[in-house]
Amino acid sequence: MASQHFCHNCGSPASQDASFCLQCGASLQSASEGKCPQCGQENDLNDQFCGDCGTSLTATPAGYQHTPDDSQQLPMVSFGEAISLGFKKSFTYSGRARRSELWWWVLFTFLVGLVPVVGLISVFLWIPNISLTARRLHDLGLSGWWQVTPWATLVFGGILSLIVMSVAESLGGLLFVVTYIFFFISSIALFVMMIRKGNLGPNKYGPDPRQVGSN
Repeated sequence: MASQHFCHNCGSPASQDASFCLQCGASLQSASEGKCPQCGQENDLNDQFCGDCGTSLTATPAGYQHTPDDSQQLPMVSFGEAISLGFKKSFTYSGRARRSELWWWVLFTFLVGLVPVVGLISVFLWIPNISLTARRLHDLGLSGWWQVTPWATLVFGGILSLIVMSVAESLGGLLFVVTYIFFFISSIALFVMMIRKGNLGPNKYGPDPRQVGSN
């Protein structure tokens, strides 16, 4: 069995014959032998750059890409953190949001709605709710406009039903039923999206909010 040593860059264990660290991608060859992978110049073990050609002795090899498993995952945000982020990013429609950010916020808005008088203020919570939902959809790699789908279906379907009903009452009534069915289905689909785990690693909307150093 091959003996193990530790990566001089991140401290992760690695087998003696490994060329690169699987965790950070640093060259283990240059760390163990002090030899520059570019020009072959011998260097001290603690050197970070080759004294001859200047090549980084701890550089990530060409073509290496960090996978999501390479990064330590952050814990979910607390109730207080989620509320703070919700208000702080009320008008932020870019970036991504974790599941815990959204569902702690949903609980908060529900509790506020239960309090008499104060519950009337909850209508203003829809502003951060819309932006937060957009960021949660971004975490799945989806456009934030998907949250409009159920309501767009209800509004346009209802208007069309009223128009048709003025001509054919029975057909308009049937269209009303179909509209509510599509509203229900799209609402369930949106809910399922919201409870799914987001994309691991960065996507086109930004870095993974669960990874260290993403914020």
